[in-house]
Amino acid sequence: MKELEKFIIVDGHNLLCRMFFGIQSNIRSTDGMRINAVLGFISSIIKYIKCYEPKYFIVIFDSEQPNYRSEIEKDYKGNRQLDSSESTDDENPFIQLPMIKEILDLLDIKHCEVDGFEADDAIASYANKYDTMQKYIVSGDSDFLQLVDPNTIVFMDRGKKSITYDEKMVFSRFKILPERIVDYKALIGDKSDNISGLFGIGPKTAVNLINTFGCIENIIELSHNIVPKTLCEKIYKGSKTLCKNKFLITLRTDAPLIFNIDDLMIDHLSFIDKKAMDIFREYQYI
Repeated sequence: MKELEKFIIVDGHNLLCRMFFGIQSNIRSTDGMRINAVLGFISSIIKYIKCYEPKYFIVIFDSEQPNYRSEIEKDYKGNRQLDSSESTDDENPFIQLPMIKEILDLLDIKHCEVDGFEADDAIASYANKYDTMQKYIVSGDSDFLQLVDPNTIVFMDRGKKSITYDEKMVFSRFKILPERIVDYKALIGDKSDNISGLFGIGPKTAVNLINTFGCIENIIELSHNIVPKTLCEKIYKGSKTLCKNKFLITLRTDAPLIFNIDDLMIDHLSFIDKKAMDIFREYQYI
């Protein structure tokens, strides 16, 4: 069987923040700016290319413009620090973002953001559009597990504790199929996005409900069959919350695609000898 062409899609802001808070290096640019996140980000990009040898590659960042989820739920992601105006440059990861984008341009690696949509939706849209490729979504965000299928893998890069989520791994970890991740999170909530589930419903109860009744819509429709009665009443009274949660958690696949697939081609062989520090020195960033 012919090997599928590989397409890597990187969650840019997720990687930026992970590198900023995970790398304590005090390396600085020629103008004195701390660039620990830049170092980790570019090193990671090169590592992914060397490891997977993709034909196509893109980094997708969140837009600074509001998106439809925050309009529907004002507290959506309200637990995250969105305003870094009072932070020093050394404390603000986004100060390093322009340099990251500059170096991606120098490496001819495409990147983008889509106004009105989160990066998650743009990533889902690229993954959905090119469903005949072997896609690797690089992110620590478990929302992407809903996209896992025979041709879509989520790689959570955690160093020695990294996890590669294919269908088998999702089921092993959560005891449900990938397409039921949205229903699972709707029930238990998602602290990372400041989405509250139904009080008293934890992972075990959520899995039992899903494996018995299926999706949220079925769980609500058949709630009269749920025992004990207290759980039945909880589902019935919380039906609007469950439907809203599922809407917020479900990734859209209709975000406008900034690039055609041919624009995203890279020569993975040209990265064999590349190192982030060498790139910094070559272009006089350090």
